[in-house]
Amino acid sequence: MVTCAVLGGYTLVGGSLGALYQPAEFLIIFGAGIGAFIVGNNGRAIVSTVKILPKLLRSTNYNKAMYMDLMALMFRLLSKARQNGMLALERDIENPQQSDIFSQYPRIMKDAYILNFITDYMRLMVTGNMNPYEIESLMDEEIATFEEE
Repeated sequence: MVTCAVLGGYTLVGGSLGALYQPAEFLIIFGAGIGAFIVGNNGRAIVSTVKILPKLLRSTNYNKAMYMDLMALMFRLLSKARQNGMLALERDIENPQQSDIFSQYPRIMKDAYILNFITDYMRLMVTGNMNPYEIESLMDEEIATFEEE
C-alpha cells in the first residue's frame, strides 16, 4: 500500500517512473514499506507473515489447467447424470480409480483432497437424502475450513 501510494503520488505530480529505476531508490521505497509494516503490526503478525511468505511465493498446483480439468470433469459427470439419471454415477463415484470418466483427468486423480471432495458430495447428491441447499452449505463450510488450514 505504501509503495503504491509513493509511486502513484510521484507519478501524479509529473514524476517519471524511469527516474526511480535506481537501486538506491528501490531500497528507500521498499525499506519504507517494510518499515511501515513492522511499525504497524505486532510481533505475532510479523512472525506469522514471515512464516507464510515462502508458501505464498511458491507455485501451486491449482492453476488454469487444473481448473479446466475440474470444469470438464464436472461437465462429464453432470451430462451423464442428465442423460442416464443420478444413479448412473454411482459406480464412478464409489470407485473413481476404475472410472472411465475420472481416469481421463490425472491431475484430479493425483489430488486426494479434490477427488474426495467431488466424490463425497456427488455421493450425497446420488443418494438424494439431502436437499440441495444443505449440500451447498456443507460444501461452503468445508471449503472455508480448507482455506483456514
